[in-house]
Amino acid sequence: MYQGFTQGAAQIMQGAPLYIFDKNDNTIKEASVVSVSLPRYSKAAASNPMGVFQTPVVEITYSLGGENATLEFPVNSLLAEYPAKGWFVSIDKNVVSREIDAEADRAQQQLALVPKYKKIVEEREALQGALFPERGGKPSEDLDLLRSEVSELKELLRASLGHKTKEK
Repeated sequence: MYQGFTQGAAQIMQGAPLYIFDKNDNTIKEASVVSVSLPRYSKAAASNPMGVFQTPVVEITYSLGGENATLEFPVNSLLAEYPAKGWFVSIDKNVVSREIDAEADRAQQQLALVPKYKKIVEEREALQGALFPERGGKPSEDLDLLRSEVSELKELLRASLGHKTKEK
């Protein structure tokens, strides 16, 4: 078993802490590295027939909450993102801290937009009313009625042609 590797600024060794920032529940989990594989190309990269942008990775087996799991980690990076899990993972607390700050900054930018979108929701009826004053600002009712009438015509046409109607 390979005990660790040093490549660039990253150093991952057996027994080292692995910090996991879980964006789903905004928690930090500290795992322990159990083992590290030799560097190789990603399994995803192996399926790339052109061989473009292949990044060397290691498989890190880690222990979290008494259970072992494995993930691929880029050799030349201090941070790996796992969007399917909503995780940012690193062996460096400072890197995770910077990612938390970046995530908070993105959230702050989104929060700054809330008043704008709240105003649009609150003023929707007035805006629709300005577009369709003769209908009281509700164009969707006419569209629903038209869809219903078209559906009835389709059923009548199918029946007159001797086709079975489809149940929805």
